[in-house]
Amino acid sequence: MNKKILVLVIVIILICVAAVLVFKFKNNGAVASNPGTNSQDNEQYQYAATLTVTPTTTEFSNKNMNVRCIIPKFTNLNTSVNNYINSKIEKDLIYTNVFDEVTAGLDSSSIGKFTYSVNYERFNCFDFVSIVATQNIELEGSRSIVRKKCYVVDAKNDRTANLKDVFANKSSYKSKVKSEVSKQAEEKGIELTGGNDIFSIEDTQSFYIKNDKLHIYFEPSEVSAAANGELDFEMPFKLNNGVFEF
Repeated sequence: MNKKILVLVIVIILICVAAVLVFKFKNNGAVASNPGTNSQDNEQYQYAATLTVTPTTTEFSNKNMNVRCIIPKFTNLNTSVNNYINSKIEKDLIYTNVFDEVTAGLDSSSIGKFTYSVNYERFNCFDFVSIVATQNIELEGSRSIVRKKCYVVDAKNDRTANLKDVFANKSSYKSKVKSEVSKQAEEKGIELTGGNDIFSIEDTQSFYIKNDKLHIYFEPSEVSAAANGELDFEMPFKLNNGVFEF
């Protein structure tokens, strides 16, 4: 009997020691977290993770068009924000609108075949969800166009986000972004429209956040010669508690 009791006591002690080790590991060991966060930021990051974006696909081919569109659609923002951003996305990306845009002023007999594809990527960063849709547009016999449309949503506050919203330094962010874009353009030998000191950063500036880095984006010919194509500048600013500081 005493031997059985001794074995039972030893088993209980081993269980207790194992429980202590597991608890210690969970509290002092590495904590798995989402990309771009650390353990204390998990709660904030979850706002972005709760947003649902679903793809809507349109694909067909005929003698006049070759189309493959995968367009994102937000589904669980509040109704007014859902309607607003989904309407904007569709207006920007749907093939009929893009066709009308690139063929404006052309004689119908000279248009040729229209080829268009669009796909998107999603990036989460703390409260913000960035959707980057890449468009490939081509008219038969014309130069193809590659460009992006960027959409950023503040999941915590259930609204769309402008560039100002992702900065802690809200009073001078435009001048800092402009200075950094000018510097990088000069380093790459890219001449900005009117010179590197004349272009401006607007409230509606296109941007996105990828892998904790802020990207400032310009479509082809927006701020430089069309031959330079699209321009994407990664900003060196520090991400701190979900917003950028410089």
